[in-house]
Amino acid sequence: MLNLKSSAVSYWKPQYRGNRSDLIGDSVRSCSGRFGRLTVVRLRLLWGYIEQVHRDVAS
Repeated sequence: MLNLKSSAVSYWKPQYRGNRSDLIGDSVRSCSGRFGRLTVVRLRLLWGYIEQVHRDVAS
């Protein structure tokens, strides 16, 4: 199981250029199927919102 996880991580990493939220989202999705996919969408929306707020604060 651990071996499978690390190979999945090395598979996804270059595609996302080390984007952590996507990496976490994909492991969640692969672990829990359809329920995980909903969680991924929520995480990504939340992450996008946080990044936007951060950008607004910075500018």
